[in-house]
Amino acid sequence: MNTLPPELHSVIFSLSCTDAGYTSRSLSQVSTYFREIAAPLLYRTLSLSARQLHALVEKLEKTSPRLRHVHHLFVTDAESKVPFDTKTVLRLLSLTSPTLTTFALVSTNPQTGVPILGRIFRMSFPSLKELWVSGYYPFPTSPSMFPSLKRLHLNGNRNPHGLLQTGNLDESCPSLSHLYISGLSMAVTFALELESALNTDASSLFPSTLPSSLKSVVVQAGLALDQGGKTAKLKDELMELHLVRMMSAPVVNGVAVSLLPRKAVGVEEVRGEWLDALCRDIVGDDR
Repeated sequence: MNTLPPELHSVIFSLSCTDAGYTSRSLSQVSTYFREIAAPLLYRTLSLSARQLHALVEKLEKTSPRLRHVHHLFVTDAESKVPFDTKTVLRLLSLTSPTLTTFALVSTNPQTGVPILGRIFRMSFPSLKELWVSGYYPFPTSPSMFPSLKRLHLNGNRNPHGLLQTGNLDESCPSLSHLYISGLSMAVTFALELESALNTDASSLFPSTLPSSLKSVVVQAGLALDQGGKTAKLKDELMELHLVRMMSAPVVNGVAVSLLPRKAVGVEEVRGEWLDALCRDIVGDDR
């Protein structure tokens, strides 16, 4: 180790830090020299609960911009009883959005989550490649906010009817290649909307369209209803019938389509996907 230049040590450290930040923090505690080499990596990857956000934002605001390049960010309010503080989350995103390449936000409280998710879709993330949004999300509305985004996972809106009818998804995410929508329930109108978009049906007054660069659509309904009236259960079954019929062919008009088994997507599932993406980004896998 003593014969290697600092530049090579920096490369080795960078390739070693493929977790949620534990490795970079551990390396910084070995010695003064290691701390100096690991300093640019300390904030590269952050996995945070709502309770930790305020202290972290205070640190970032006092840190040199050269040392606070956050590339990978995971934030959730699901692991504590503390809800998101909207101002704190927005302060964090104002500091990190220029450099983020992967970002996941899991919100379990609609009162705080909805306004935050709405602001996310109106902020610019110039380098972001993969995004996970879990909560009752609105739709992207502003053009070119995500120019580099390749993969988008939306979870938590039971019936995102209108997502594909406005054209905003294509305008906001012009490079989008993979779309994953989960948490659907009783979403008959969205299933019809997706089917129309896949079949490029322009006869509707508000035609549904997929982003022009899209290569893959993955759809997953939440758990089947075990409560509710007959009408709700009928709508849920009808949604599933439409989805199964739509996904009977593996490729529709050049877009790969797949229907995953029904499942509730929670914080650990999103975190697992985010960690996989972190590794892909570090090794340069841009598929």
